[in-house]
Amino acid sequence: SHDIPSNSTNQVHLLQCGSYSISQDLVALSLVPSLFILVLLSFFERRRKLYDCESRFRCLAGRFSFIVPLDFTGKMQNRWSYAFAFGALTPLVIEQIISDTYDDKVPPYLTVLIPLKAALLVSIAGMPLFSCLSTPHRLLGGVLGLLYSLCWFGAQMYFVIVCRAIEPKGNNLLDYVMRLGLLFDIPQILCLVFLVCRFGSIVLRGLQKRLKNYSKQDEVKKHEYKYVQCLLRRPAGISVQKSWFQRNVYEWDPYFKFPNRILATMVLSFYGLYMTVTGEQIPCWWITSNSYELEEFFERILNEASFLKHLNYFTYSWYFSSACAALTSVIHITEMLVCYKKHIKSLRVGEKNFLPRTYKLDPAHGVVGLLKYPGYQIAFSVWGYVILHIVMFVLSLMFVYLVISPIRENGFLDWLKSFALTMEDVFFFLALLWLQRVLGHVFFLQDKISPTDKGKPLALNNRKAFHNFNYFFLFINTILGFMSCLWRVIKSACVGLMLLSRINRTIMPVGFERMDKTLLSFLQRREKSHPFEERFPYLQGRFGIVVPLDFLGSMSNRWSYGFAFGAVTPSVLLLFSETYTPFSVPVWAKAFVYLVGALEVGVAYMPFFVCLSTPHRALGGVLGLLYTVAWLTARLFEVITCPGGEILGDYQKVITQWPCILCLGFLVGRFISMVVKDVRIRLQFQNEQQVEEEKLFQSNQYKHVQTLLRRPSEQYTLIHTHTHTHTHTHTHTHTHTCIICMFSPRSVQKSWFRRNVYDWDPHFKFPNRMIGTSIICLIGLYAMTLADYSLSGYIFRRLVAVIDSLEDLAKDNNKTENLLISLLPHIKEFSHVAWNAWFATILSTTLTSVTYTFHVLACYRKHMKRLWAGKRNFLPEKFHKPSSAISVAAITRYSGWQIAFTLWGYLIVHYVQYMFALMFVYLVVLPIQKEGFLPWFYSLATFLLMIFILIALVVVQVVMVRIFFLQDKLSPEDKDKPLALNNRRAFNNFNYFFFFYNVIMGLGNCILRLLNSCIIGTWLVPRIDRTIMQRGYEAIDQGYCTWVGMIIADHHHCNPVLVCFCDLLIKHALQKRTAENTYAQFNNA
Repeated sequence: SHDIPSNSTNQVHLLQCGSYSISQDLVALSLVPSLFILVLLSFFERRRKLYDCESRFRCLAGRFSFIVPLDFTGKMQNRWSYAFAFGALTPLVIEQIISDTYDDKVPPYLTVLIPLKAALLVSIAGMPLFSCLSTPHRLLGGVLGLLYSLCWFGAQMYFVIVCRAIEPKGNNLLDYVMRLGLLFDIPQILCLVFLVCRFGSIVLRGLQKRLKNYSKQDEVKKHEYKYVQCLLRRPAGISVQKSWFQRNVYEWDPYFKFPNRILATMVLSFYGLYMTVTGEQIPCWWITSNSYELEEFFERILNEASFLKHLNYFTYSWYFSSACAALTSVIHITEMLVCYKKHIKSLRVGEKNFLPRTYKLDPAHGVVGLLKYPGYQIAFSVWGYVILHIVMFVLSLMFVYLVISPIRENGFLDWLKSFALTMEDVFFFLALLWLQRVLGHVFFLQDKISPTDKGKPLALNNRKAFHNFNYFFLFINTILGFMSCLWRVIKSACVGLMLLSRINRTIMPVGFERMDKTLLSFLQRREKSHPFEERFPYLQGRFGIVVPLDFLGSMSNRWSYGFAFGAVTPSVLLLFSETYTPFSVPVWAKAFVYLVGALEVGVAYMPFFVCLSTPHRALGGVLGLLYTVAWLTARLFEVITCPGGEILGDYQKVITQWPCILCLGFLVGRFISMVVKDVRIRLQFQNEQQVEEEKLFQSNQYKHVQTLLRRPSEQYTLIHTHTHTHTHTHTHTHTHTCIICMFSPRSVQKSWFRRNVYDWDPHFKFPNRMIGTSIICLIGLYAMTLADYSLSGYIFRRLVAVIDSLEDLAKDNNKTENLLISLLPHIKEFSHVAWNAWFATILSTTLTSVTYTFHVLACYRKHMKRLWAGKRNFLPEKFHKPSSAISVAAITRYSGWQIAFTLWGYLIVHYVQYMFALMFVYLVVLPIQKEGFLPWFYSLATFLLMIFILIALVVVQVVMVRIFFLQDKLSPEDKDKPLALNNRRAFNNFNYFFFFYNVIMGLGNCILRLLNSCIIGTWLVPRIDRTIMQRGYEAIDQGYCTWVGMIIADHHHCNPVLVCFCDLLIKHALQKRTAENTYAQFNNA
């Protein structure tokens, strides 16, 4: 095109082109010829079923049959022709929808039917392009299709020559779009050219057959026959040499062809991607070409050099991110073809492991999926590019301003120095994670059973050292968990956005002071003695390793350990405040400060745990009682002397410290009970061995095993256990325990709480690790809620004070037309709404987080019982056999990470609920207050009617498929109809007319898919027992990997059957050894 002077004639042409709509005119003019061609082709089609009325007109007998525009179920003829025919119709549908949307005559609740109307009109107008390709009368179809496609091509070229050749001289966006409008027309013109050539080839081939009297061969070698022949061949002994492209990029299959539905979807996805990229870039080109206007707008803020610099940054980031997003979308579209082939071939050989475990085939929904898939895939590809482009643009700007701009202004060395200081903490934390895994593999796992084994068995070595290591790293892993939780959310968002356009991949989630310690270490004996200890006989074996608590399967002192952890919680939370370090430290040293602080807290509170776990009960009880009373006295002295604070008022210390005081009070009572029990044993009021025997046989593991040995149809009750204790000599006491299990059948009556809320298991106990973690989570949530409440109250009070000062300033201003005065009522209203919404969501978020804490315990019990029963189908397949080192490291990490995930989850869930509360107030509460209930209800009813119509159209597809397009049941006893099509011609017509409408429906469903993924993902952030990653990406979620490794390690070391078996073996060996010693003494006598 060329520039034409802007005279009156050109202005008239521009006005005509501005009001000219090729979509409406071409569709309207094509309806009559389209109906004529369809009726003519229907006349040449014959029906199998004849009616009585047709006997009078023999020439019309069987005529006017159904015309099939194209077969969506798997035909392989004219695959590319159908795809380009859809490409020729796509711009007409878009223009028709845009032009009809601005029609004021349509009621609001019927606007959802505008896309349906546009899709039906364009489908009728373009149906001859498909019917002429699919008709068995090839020559007639070729001639009619050639004439029809030539008419469309001529109309399109007329529009291009008349309107696109004139270049308007204006600088507004509309004139700029008209100058570059040819870019939108090129794909449609190419599709029409392809169809003209295709119909021309059909006509030439038909004439050649007529002139040569050609007869079609009966046997045609199709790819299906070749595939079956390949299956029946003997496998070749020589491997086939593959090219580099087949080995590394894509390996094609000569016996597999994509059906026309998939190829049409691919072509239209590329078409939609091209149109979207072009539609994005044209406004961007217009903005950059008119940058002088932006410079005038920003001249008060930036000088010319700064403006040009930032403009270049934004422009290059936009173009670079657009290219990356477009390339990624192209890869996703081609990956769709690869996944289709892979999944179809897997189904052909009977493999369905790529499907969700809960998937159940519904024939009606399967056929509806056949209907909706092309439209949804096209819409998802377009939306995927748009959203991915926005995300990549933001990441590009971050890279430019954090990397490129500092290097250009300050040099590479200064940037590298600041980057090293920033990343040093990250590398240090990663080193701590790596250290846990290495130590678990090298020191805390037993050696290989056989040199040929790939890995070490999941059997612990150096158990005392492992428990001490686990205890100290509990506090360090709490700090690491905060970073891991944030990284978990970022990875989930990145993977979800990358997979948004991949409809073949789901994005819907697929969870403790040195003196006491040294004294107890002296009393603890080591099994291994060293030669230098012979000089000090009294010290032989002394100073052994003291175990603070058993993190694996110990069930004793569970609640005592939990309350001990509760007493530690205030000091752990203090690690995250700036007041913990009384002196300033460099940035690079903060990671070491956190490590030293966590170790300091662990050493300070370790006597609580050591005094509970020591076998020297009297000494441990006395020392623990003294130590706990000292801590309790210090806490009470602090609360009584300084009870008030600046934020919560006169009783701030009481409000914040009462959980810790309660835990210390519980520990005081526990240590007193330990001392009293030991005194009773020493005064021989109780037999220590008898007490231990009773504990053994009344443990939950033994009861669980007894339950497994009962008949499943009956419920039994243990009636009597009798224990005989007698003494042979003054040095040997033997205890014989006779368990008399008299069982009687009875039905268990469960309470309402057990039926509807939680059904506890009397034969299952949570280990001390889980109880301690839960108590710390609850106390941490309490502290987080208090901090949230106090900090938000302070911020909102300051906001109200600022608004009041702005009101005073506005009153002093005499100007009536002032932007501040007009905005002040809205700002004041927002502050009031935001304050109330924030405090309302504090309560709901706290309840949600507390529920999650208890739900994690329920999931732990459920998962453990499944593992005991040998069921691992709830785990991803790659987690069925995790590495032993990873499982041992997971035990170390779990508690800290669960605490951190719970606190992070509170913040994220609170923010999400706050957004929903604001939406509810502005969409429901405020409209009712301002306008009344009836106007709000009318608008709500209009919106719900639109949603109802949308859902009804989806339900209509399902109902019609279930009634008309599925064959009858094979047997009256079958639940569903078989997945076998009926009325195939009508089904293909139905599929064709709903094709473009499903594209429009897919645009809305893509956004709904993204919103569902975001909401569910943020809701599950504190749930470490549930992965928030998509299927196939579970290994990226380190929190979920920690959970899986932890329950696998617990399963290996705490399985009740294994524990009971080992206890019986040890008991039998001890009894046998005791009997031999008694017989030897009798012989000597």
